[in-house]
Amino acid sequence: MALAIISGVVWSQHDQTEYAERLDYLGLTENAQVYHSKQSTTAPQALAAINRVGLTNYQVQFQTGHTTYLYATGDLTTLPLSSGQWFSDQDFKSQLPVAIAGRNLADSLYSGGSQRYYQLGQQYIPVIGIMSNRKNSPLNDQVILTPAAPTFQQLGLKDVKVTIDAQNLNRHQAALKKIFKVKPTRLRYTNNQQTWLQTNGATVLWGAGLIIASAFAGWIVTFFWRPKAIAELSEQMRRQYIRGLWFKLTQHGFAALLLGTIFGMWRFYLTSLWPLLAFNAGLWLLYCALCWVSLRQYERKEADRATT
Repeated sequence: MALAIISGVVWSQHDQTEYAERLDYLGLTENAQVYHSKQSTTAPQALAAINRVGLTNYQVQFQTGHTTYLYATGDLTTLPLSSGQWFSDQDFKSQLPVAIAGRNLADSLYSGGSQRYYQLGQQYIPVIGIMSNRKNSPLNDQVILTPAAPTFQQLGLKDVKVTIDAQNLNRHQAALKKIFKVKPTRLRYTNNQQTWLQTNGATVLWGAGLIIASAFAGWIVTFFWRPKAIAELSEQMRRQYIRGLWFKLTQHGFAALLLGTIFGMWRFYLTSLWPLLAFNAGLWLLYCALCWVSLRQYERKEADRATT
């Protein structure tokens, strides 16, 4: 059970680190595609064309500096807010623009009654929420606007970086390439400039430690549970006894690991349950294998003793 709980802690820390990086890129995954187009098409024209492609659960970000124009639809991850609310589906379709600002911009917002506004040229855009992340996150300096913002209507495609994230993105690459007339690049999290090993090293080390601990548990439990004298039994009885003992030990191991896994799923932050479930299942299989090997070695040792 302790191994499963520690495994939950390890995967939780891994997911929190990964999630923090994702927030630095305004919720985009590393499957997103980035376009730097030189086309004279306007941003609204490009967005209209993208909406006709057939993407599902997608978001499109038009970014210039610290300003991002966002269109999203479907089941998507929202960004953390210290106050207010996230965009609704209706906000992206409305002709009235709204904004969400990073917490570092909060003091520069114009306040009128209970409503705050972001000044965009000569217009004041209602701010419906304040984003907040860890201290040095770029998220805190961003302002996100809906496509109804007047500056978006005048924006040229060549003046922005366009990033598209979607559930079925790979299936529509050809159609998107026709819109942008350029080959996309994959989004890569590079804020911390760390290698894969630097980012995931702690997870790998803890995972290796848990694997070793699981193997050790499979051996040590048979050391304490093994019968003291089976040399007098017949070969068939010895094997039957060993199989029964192995089945009992693996059942106990499964119950303990299941309880620890359920506790980890309930108690710790996890972006996906599958890595934890798969890893813990692997720990249990390794435990079962080591139990079997250890018991079989003991059985053969007792068999040799019976013949002497």
